[in-house]
Amino acid sequence: MVLGKPSLGIPRTAIGAFHGDEVPYVFSTLDNTPGSLDGTSRATRLEYTDRELLAAMLSYWANFVKTGDPNGPRLPSWPRYEARTKDPLMRFNNQPRVEPDERTSRMKTLDAAFQPGSK
Repeated sequence: MVLGKPSLGIPRTAIGAFHGDEVPYVFSTLDNTPGSLDGTSRATRLEYTDRELLAAMLSYWANFVKTGDPNGPRLPSWPRYEARTKDPLMRFNNQPRVEPDERTSRMKTLDAAFQPGSK
């Protein structure tokens, strides 16, 4: 991708996160990451929401490491991924938010297709 140019006709802001874009959030290295896969500097794109997401991700990870449960004070609840609760996913957009997993029905179809004896 060329800096400032769309990728395959899609503006960078419409593409969303690239593979690996979450790593500086998970390891708290936003300020030390010079660039991203599209060749632009991360430093020029950081906003207050980036810092809030970094803090939330670090809290979720630390809670999970300490207790086996990512939930903690001042964090949106992160429920278990279970069919009986509609397979909730934690999405990290502008803020952590739980949403149903829209892939569930497709995954069930694939699972059924790959079961022994299925045609």
